[in-house]
Amino acid sequence: MDGANRWQTFIRIIIPLAVPAIATLAVFKFISQWNNLLWPLVISNSDSTRTAAVGLQVFQSTNGTQWNLLLMAAAVTTVPLIVLFFLTQRWFVKGITMSGLGGR
Repeated sequence: MDGANRWQTFIRIIIPLAVPAIATLAVFKFISQWNNLLWPLVISNSDSTRTAAVGLQVFQSTNGTQWNLLLMAAAVTTVPLIVLFFLTQRWFVKGITMSGLGGR
């Protein structure tokens, strides 16, 4: 990288090294917001503004504890998280191998 200025070094070296960490943080932040319960429970008053966790809570309270329906609803709400993980799996693996914790 002889003759590269600061921006070229940033774009060609630092950003490619940071992509796995940024992707991992984005997935963890998405999962924490997806599973958020208390604040959306307090402020949501319609079905269209509820998160998945609040929807499961409301579903359980309106239908009683019907375990088969609750399990099916919980399984359906985890599908977007599983899809998100499989879409970003290569960055997880790349981040683990680049960190030195790859199990070697």
